[in-house]
Amino acid sequence: MPWHEENQILGTAERLALLRGAGALFDLSGWEPVGSMLEDVRMALHGSGGMTRGEFRRVLQWADRWQSIDPRLRALYGTQKDSTASCPSIAVEAALWAIMGGHGPISGPCYAVLRERWSDQYGYPPPIEMAPMPEESK
Repeated sequence: MPWHEENQILGTAERLALLRGAGALFDLSGWEPVGSMLEDVRMALHGSGGMTRGEFRRVLQWADRWQSIDPRLRALYGTQKDSTASCPSIAVEAALWAIMGGHGPISGPCYAVLRERWSDQYGYPPPIEMAPMPEESK
């Protein structure tokens, strides 16, 4: 897909913002949507690819959403480095899509798996929402 110059990210401030966003999302690099996004950022920063304004905004939005959730959730979900079709992996992926997509809370079997995973890691039931809705989506 050709990149049009008017859509490319060229300014120093935008490059720095992309670096900040990429750094914030690094713990999620094993999750395919973020891994692909980080590769696009790398290519744009090295001048071997382009990035539209929409893609630029999505990197920053996802970075903000990821950083806005409880650090314990980031620790729980950021350890998701494989894409195997195990139940915990599917539940974490559902939670990440809910958080990053701004869809908010999840329920049912996925929520039960996430609660169990939290309890296994922290030794007590989760006192917070497992897939919180980002503030700008409320």
